[in-house]
Amino acid sequence: MSLTNKSTLINDAQLIRYAEQEGFNTAERVGKLFVDFISNVDATLKQEIASRQSADNVLQQQLTTTTSVANSAQSTANSANTKATNAFNLITLLEQSIGAAGGIVPLDNLGKIPAVHLPSFMDDVLEFFNFGSNNMFVYQGTILNKESTNETCRVVYKEDTGVFVFYDTEEGMYYSDCLDGDTWGVDNGNGRMPHSGKVYVCISNNKSYRWSGTQLSVIGNDIALGETSTTAFPGNRGVTLEKYVTRLLDYSSEHNRTFVNINRWKNTTEPITLDYAINELISGTRMETGIIITFFTEEGWVTKQYVGASSINEFYKHSNWKDYGNG
Repeated sequence: MSLTNKSTLINDAQLIRYAEQEGFNTAERVGKLFVDFISNVDATLKQEIASRQSADNVLQQQLTTTTSVANSAQSTANSANTKATNAFNLITLLEQSIGAAGGIVPLDNLGKIPAVHLPSFMDDVLEFFNFGSNNMFVYQGTILNKESTNETCRVVYKEDTGVFVFYDTEEGMYYSDCLDGDTWGVDNGNGRMPHSGKVYVCISNNKSYRWSGTQLSVIGNDIALGETSTTAFPGNRGVTLEKYVTRLLDYSSEHNRTFVNINRWKNTTEPITLDYAINELISGTRMETGIIITFFTEEGWVTKQYVGASSINEFYKHSNWKDYGNG
């Protein structure tokens, strides 16, 4: 801060201080100097106050702007933190739901759903190899040290005792049980008696069975799929065959419409003429451009195609009937 009339005040003060003439160094002059000094100081102070207030206002505006920016940044940070927290909680819930009831089904290392997570009905169908003879020897009370899914194990149903037994193709022997025997039924000492809630499919005859309580009973009828007199033709192959037959019939119908054997059509072996053939075509409403006819004449078989317009007058003209093929 600096006085606005500093030089003038100093000059006046020095004039009073060093004045030797009478009347120059007086209280009046001193008082005036003080009044000027006070006024000058007041004006300077007001100017300084105004300047500082202006600077304070600018600073306050900058502080307000900075605070607003900081608050906005804080709000953005809080929102981001909330979203991150929600995402983390969601991920946690998803992780906790894997394998849980009503949650997400996990996959094994082969990318498949483990059997424990499959609906029970999807595990209710079992395939066995065939029906065994009643006189085959079974090692009762012994366990084949393999699972039924092993490639060297065959599951066989023994009808006389109503149980599944397990054949080892490497040893050539039948066992009454195997490592996963519980899947096939209840162990009764002779083998595994089938479960009542499962479907058993014999891969040797393609028939499906259920346990009746005393024996395996065929589900539905006893017709299996196959190509013999005692089997049913597979439906998918039947649909394919039907499509081929339909196409063949369509082609045959189209061919019969555009190619006419006059002698066969009229059921005669006698020689006929072109005029006779034309009259029969017209009476039979077969007057079509492009139609091909063959008929037996005195000289032998003749084949012709009509190339004229679709009118009776043109149809009668022999010039519109051209030899077709070898004539």
